[in-house]
Amino acid sequence: MRESDFSGSTFNGAYLEKAVAYKANFPGVDLSDTLTDRMVLNEANLSNAILLRTVLTRSDLGGAIIEGADFSDAVLDLPQKHALCKYVTRVSTRVSLGCGNKRRNAYG
Repeated sequence: MRESDFSGSTFNGAYLEKAVAYKANFPGVDLSDTLTDRMVLNEANLSNAILLRTVLTRSDLGGAIIEGADFSDAVLDLPQKHALCKYVTRVSTRVSLGCGNKRRNAYG
């Protein structure tokens, strides 16, 4: 999956555990309800991707482009969530990640 282009694809409900998608393109992709536990998404383009209820535990999103992505009800490790919140600027993405939310919920 390294450097692959999945633009406009649908991975709804897919099982992508331990997949390596370094520098892969996922703009506008539907990743809702996917299991992406321990997935490598370094420098991947997730702009405008839909990650509703996606499990991203122990995944690596270092340097990923997430502007416009929807992380509503996604499960992320707390350190990963904090790292993503540091460099995301689009309000809708910040809200879906829960950036700046003082209350912790089941998803961190």
